[in-house]
Amino acid sequence: MLELGGAGREQHLWLLLARALGIYWGLTGFGFWIPRFVAQALPAAANSPALAHCRSAIPYDLAVLAMVLMPLAVALLLASAPLEASVVSSRPT
Repeated sequence: MLELGGAGREQHLWLLLARALGIYWGLTGFGFWIPRFVAQALPAAANSPALAHCRSAIPYDLAVLAMVLMPLAVALLLASAPLEASVVSSRPT
C-alpha cells in the first residue's frame, strides 16, 4: 500500500511541483497570447483574427514536423554508421 503521509514534508516534491506548474503556466500563457503577438507583428493579421490564428499555428506545425523527422534522422544516422565503418576499414593502406 502506498503511504502519502510524509509526502508533504518532502522538499524535492514541492520543487518538482513548482517546476511543473511553471512549465504548465508558461505554455498555457504562450498558447493564449501568441495570436495577439502575431497580430501585432504582422499588419495583415491585425484586421483578421482568423489569419492571426492561422499564423500562430506555424510554430506548432513545425514542432509536429520535427517530432516526425527527428526520429527518422536519428535512425538513418545510426543505420549509416556501420556502413561508413565498413567502408573506412576496407580501404587499402
